[in-house]
Amino acid sequence: EDNWGKERLAYKIKGEDFAVYVLLNVELPAAAPLKISNALNISDDVIRYLLVKVDEKARTALVEAKKRAEERGEASSDLEA
Repeated sequence: EDNWGKERLAYKIKGEDFAVYVLLNVELPAAAPLKISNALNISDDVIRYLLVKVDEKARTALVEAKKRAEERGEASSDLEA
């Protein structure tokens, strides 16, 4: 979980000027995204969300790039997605 904190919205959403941004990277069974989407749609606490399926080739490339950067002693924060 990566909590980005409370930020001003670019425009009002459901009458709100501010929102808390949270990024979660999770591995789920195939049916889970639909269930999560349904739960988020009925929640009054969530004003907007985005579920994204990560491309496995891209994930593998990112992991390999982080590994190479760590071997060179570079900070991995530049490679985070």
